[in-house]
Amino acid sequence: MSTGLMVGVGPRSARSFDQITVDNTAGGVGLTQSKINKTTTVAGKIIREDAIGVTITVDTDSIRFTIDSTAPTSAVGHMMPASSTFEIWGLENLNKFRAIRVTANATLNVTYYGS
Repeated sequence: MSTGLMVGVGPRSARSFDQITVDNTAGGVGLTQSKINKTTTVAGKIIREDAIGVTITVDTDSIRFTIDSTAPTSAVGHMMPASSTFEIWGLENLNKFRAIRVTANATLNVTYYGS
């Protein structure tokens, strides 16, 4: 079964890929900060290249997630079953994303997009 959820919209330019293990860490597991809040130095100037969105595919087991600083639990948050794909857009939403497993550890396959 494949389900989808889109939070916001935006242009897509794939920038990087990541695999994140979602376990039962209290407060949930976030996205990789160095891939969201990225800076590059060009000719001595620091240029921000923040991510603007992600596509996430859930592998192995179901997760619950939040994007508003609420700590997810196995009973709190948006439920996404294994094999589902969803998108999240907006820098604040990406920074506040937290996920927790429902029963067993899950893997998130994440593609980060820039402008």
